[in-house]
Amino acid sequence: MASQFARRAVGAVVARAHTLHSVGAAAAASPSPAVAPAALQNIRAAVLSSEAAVTHRARAGLRAASNSTRGFGSGASKRTVNTVTATTAESAAFSGASTAGPGPGLIAAALAFPKTHPFATNIMVATVKTSCADLIAQCVVERKRLEEVDWKRNMVFVLFGAGYLGGFQWWLQVTMFRRWFPTMDKFANQSFAAKLRDIPGMIDTAKQVGFDVFVHLPFMYLPSFYVVKEFVQGQSWNPMELTYEALRKYYSNFFSDTAKIVAVWLPGDILCFSIPIYLRLPVRHAGSLIWTSYLSFIRGS
Repeated sequence: MASQFARRAVGAVVARAHTLHSVGAAAAASPSPAVAPAALQNIRAAVLSSEAAVTHRARAGLRAASNSTRGFGSGASKRTVNTVTATTAESAAFSGASTAGPGPGLIAAALAFPKTHPFATNIMVATVKTSCADLIAQCVVERKRLEEVDWKRNMVFVLFGAGYLGGFQWWLQVTMFRRWFPTMDKFANQSFAAKLRDIPGMIDTAKQVGFDVFVHLPFMYLPSFYVVKEFVQGQSWNPMELTYEALRKYYSNFFSDTAKIVAVWLPGDILCFSIPIYLRLPVRHAGSLIWTSYLSFIRGS
């Protein structure tokens, strides 16, 4: 009989926990922002009003089970106490969450987002960065007023930032570099002192820098930029004509552009390819803000 009281108490507590979870989820998923807080307040009131009754029933069952048996009853009592305690804590946490504002947990989640979602972070940073870099070039360097901004030119950098710098460059410098340079992750995540002792890692890093500065940037990055620019700003609707004109401009500026790339990105890549992988492209984008502003100034129009 006593064990029945204990089981009944546990069942009451567990049933209340399941009800709390299902109703709370339904309220949180409410499509109306005005409805969800009110629903949460009602749930909180209902939970608090039933707390005393449910806890009393559970503890009554515990006392009866403890008096009738010292073997299984004792173990069941401990398990039931744990269940009651955990469910009471859940109720308190839920009721507090219904009124609490953004706290340290939300800030921590925001700060952890680049590490847990590196590809999405890279797309967002690349898109915003290239757009801002062009606006800096137009409004600060060229001293245009906001109504004079060339938004068609800005769209060149938005598309190039999202597609090439955000998507393709992640695939190349993270996905493919992992295959080509096996020590990349290990070296990047080591301490500075450990890096100085890791000769194979330093050799692979030198290869990454060399490939990026002397292969990727002059022969992949620059022609892609000129093609995107010509497709957005060009006067023709013929893709072959647009591509030809883009490659003609790329060829005529090749040596001048490449010299500038080497001067900026040789030291920049040494830093970027030596830090943890999840920070690689965001840090590169931070330095690229200055480079893209300059590129917009000399090649944007």
